[in-house]
Amino acid sequence: MNHLGAGGPRRLRWVVKVGGSLSKNGGLRRALTQIDKLSKAGFKIVVAPGGGEYADFIRRQSSLRRLDQITAHRQAILAIKQFGLELAHALPSGVAVRSRSEALARLKEGATPVFLPDERLTDAFAPIGWDTTSDTIATAILLQVGFGGLVLLKSVDGVERHGRLAAIAPAAEAARAGVVDPAFEKVMRREWDVFILNGRKPGRLGELVESGMLTGTRLSV
Repeated sequence: MNHLGAGGPRRLRWVVKVGGSLSKNGGLRRALTQIDKLSKAGFKIVVAPGGGEYADFIRRQSSLRRLDQITAHRQAILAIKQFGLELAHALPSGVAVRSRSEALARLKEGATPVFLPDERLTDAFAPIGWDTTSDTIATAILLQVGFGGLVLLKSVDGVERHGRLAAIAPAAEAARAGVVDPAFEKVMRREWDVFILNGRKPGRLGELVESGMLTGTRLSV
């Protein structure tokens, strides 16, 4: 475990991307329970949905039907919306939102917004195609709501280097390792606090947000 120290994030506002892979083996329920707990403790969390099995279906169909990348990309964004609707339903205080103003209004009401992206949000920010997945779309949501902290909840602990978990790793290294999508390093900004945590171990999210303790990987430019 690594302590981020005085220079680490002492943020009340976070975007938390919930990876679709967590929907297997009970990981999703545990992650959402932790997010709900943090929201009730006063942290302002906007959830960015992954794609999960919805996006996997689009990948298979795009290959079978030989769809062009633009069409497949549009369908994948719809898949992310579908998973987002599922998350909004599963979160006790969850509510689906589609804009910054709606997200901020729901936060003031004590809800946990789940941001449903559309192509207008993503196309102006990231390349169209399979290099852009829900990881990069989460950064577009981060910009949209005006926060500076992003946590990517995945089914891995972070970026491994020589068999050990790297406390800090460049986004480019994370992309090469397949931990984030290839487009992520192109949109990563130096001023952001971006972390990869294992969503199957949701206590790690609480440790990071509440006390700055990191068991995961912090991404750098």
